[in-house]
Order: sequence, then C-alpha cells, then structure tokens
Amino acid sequence: MTEQLFAEMLNLGDKWEVSKLEVLAEQSCIEVTIKDTAKLLEGMECPCCKRTDLIIKDHANERLWDHLQMWTYKTVLKCRLPRALCKSCKKTWTIRAPWEGVINIPVKTLRISLDPHASYARVK
Repeated sequence: MTEQLFAEMLNLGDKWEVSKLEVLAEQSCIEVTIKDTAKLLEGMECPCCKRTDLIIKDHANERLWDHLQMWTYKTVLKCRLPRALCKSCKKTWTIRAPWEGVINIPVKTLRISLDPHASYARVK
C-alpha cells in the first residue's frame, strides 16, 4: 500500500514501480527505490533508427536523486536506470528517468491520496 501511494505521488505510471520504501529515522530520510517494469519498452523507439525492436541490455549503477522533502524528512529516490539495446542498429543508451528535473505531482492528486475525505479551501 505505501509503495503504491509513493508510486502514485511520483506519477510513475505502469512503466516504473516503487520496489522498496525505507524510513531512516536517525537520518530523517525516506529512501524510495524505483525499478522498471516489463512495460517499460512499450511504445519506445530507438533514438538512432526509430525502430521498435528493443530489449533491456542491462542496468547502470545505482543513482540517487534528491526529491521534495516530506514534512521533516529528506526524500531520496534510488534507481538503477535500464540500458536499452536496439536489435536493428545495435545502439545502446540509458533510458532517462521520468522524474529527473521535473515536479510532476498534481497537488489535487496528492491531497486526494493523502486524505480523500478532507475538504480544502482555495488560497487567494
């Protein structure tokens, strides 16, 4: 349940999932481990030849991203980004993380996820 809530708040869709959630109270940190799903390559094309005959070749070393703070806790996203291989032209590339450089949490979605029965007043 908690992993699903974080996946929704991060707007991961069905191509990525939260595989582990760890609260490190002593460091005031929440670590969110994200991994790709079997649907990752659906609809993706090679950036070189535009073909869609792709496979996951391997995964890069684990990377860390600082994310929005949750209350008094620092939030860190952890992921080993997949590297795709085009079977046609043999190009290999690291697939970009959809959370990189964007804040994509609609406030209404976040409020509903946290408390679906609460009422909120608009700030003017």
